[in-house]
Amino acid sequence: MTEKAKYDISRKLFDFEAYAIKKHTIYPELYQRLFEIQQQFIKFTENTKRFILIKESDKKDELFLRETDQLEITIINAVDYFNKNELFLSKSVTSNYIETMSVIKDLFSSYITNYYNNQTLHGDFSEKTEKIDAKIMLLKESIYKELSYSHFEETEEKV
Repeated sequence: MTEKAKYDISRKLFDFEAYAIKKHTIYPELYQRLFEIQQQFIKFTENTKRFILIKESDKKDELFLRETDQLEITIINAVDYFNKNELFLSKSVTSNYIETMSVIKDLFSSYITNYYNNQTLHGDFSEKTEKIDAKIMLLKESIYKELSYSHFEETEEKV
């Protein structure tokens, strides 16, 4: 092989390895951030159910705002992480992530709207919560497929 060809192959291997390492770092973190949102929704629901019975509306609103702020920060952090790393994500993972975040934002908005309209969190959010769970599972499967070694064996193109 000529030196130029060796250099070209070496550069391509380095680029691929760097990309694969970055991808293997980003995907678990992306999933973890969505999983954290899911867990925070559970905590949020449990915490807000406890202070719904509080008679003083100012204190109730303060507690609700504290809970929504924490959840909103977690959501914003997940969106920021996605935006910073989108170039390393496959179309499948990107699509699943966007769909999952859409359902998450919809549920978050429903909580806030319902609370301020009714001063309560009594509502049927279970369908949306189940939808988030299902979307996160789809994302997890998509990530797992791409990070597993068998993913390389399943490519249609042969080199």
